[in-house]
Amino acid sequence: CTLVGPGVSPSSSVATSSPSESRAPVPSVAARIPTCDEVPEITAPAEYYRDSPIYVANEMPDNALRRWATTKPGFETLWIDRTHNGWLTLAFSQDAAARQAELEAEFPDVGAVAVGVDWTMGELEAINGRIRDELYPDVAHGWGIRDNLGMVTIAIGARSAERIAAVEQSFGGERVCVEGLEAKLRRRTGGK
Repeated sequence: CTLVGPGVSPSSSVATSSPSESRAPVPSVAARIPTCDEVPEITAPAEYYRDSPIYVANEMPDNALRRWATTKPGFETLWIDRTHNGWLTLAFSQDAAARQAELEAEFPDVGAVAVGVDWTMGELEAINGRIRDELYPDVAHGWGIRDNLGMVTIAIGARSAERIAAVEQSFGGERVCVEGLEAKLRRRTGGK
């Protein structure tokens, strides 16, 4: 990512009680943003995996599987799952069970699984694109898509209450998580 652009630009929402009656703008209620280590990795059901093959380096046939997957509806992305023998995970936003059956039939000796996801890469890319304009440089120092989490990560340096609140204000309820060190206060005692 290229890190350039203006700082934080918090958003607000307008609450309406009916289509014809509107109220004064009120700040949006921000949802809690998880840390990225709290977000579980996306995996297939355990029965989809076998003991072999085991991929040590990057010898899995990712190009062949990507070509195959791009012809299927709802293909979003693929990644290497190092916790499952280096197998490839192919994410589909529709018909993942059908894709799993096809994978097993068409690639019986390949270590690959299909998983269903409730997001699209387009949605993640749109969020990723907004971070620079809304949070850089005052809050965000880096950002990117973690497809194996289905999230956009936002590196905020020290996880201070102020920085987290700024992320929650702009991206609460969206597919984002924060990375950073926990901010701790240091007390000086005895001149040390």
